[in-house]
Amino acid sequence: MGCGACCAFFSVLVQDTDLGSGLPLALTCFDKKHQQVMKDTQTSHPLCAALQGVVSTRVKCSIYSIRPAICRDFKRSWEKGRPNPLCDRARAVYGLQVVSKY
Repeated sequence: MGCGACCAFFSVLVQDTDLGSGLPLALTCFDKKHQQVMKDTQTSHPLCAALQGVVSTRVKCSIYSIRPAICRDFKRSWEKGRPNPLCDRARAVYGLQVVSKY
């Protein structure tokens, strides 16, 4: 969709397998729980360091082909025929309509 709301709302946890896929370490850091996350997603106003553009307008992921598994697995609402309340919640924070089934 290109809205980027999920990239600017949630902390993005990095798994060991993500690091083996070529994910740049410079785009990661450790949060207060000592978990490796995408840089700038551990703050009170998350905004993934890999996100380019303006949230709710048009964005892209600068590391799309090697993005963390949690990002690859995150589905926008109704993408697979099912709602995703997390997607809807992130979109609402940015004043975007929830994704409709229709």
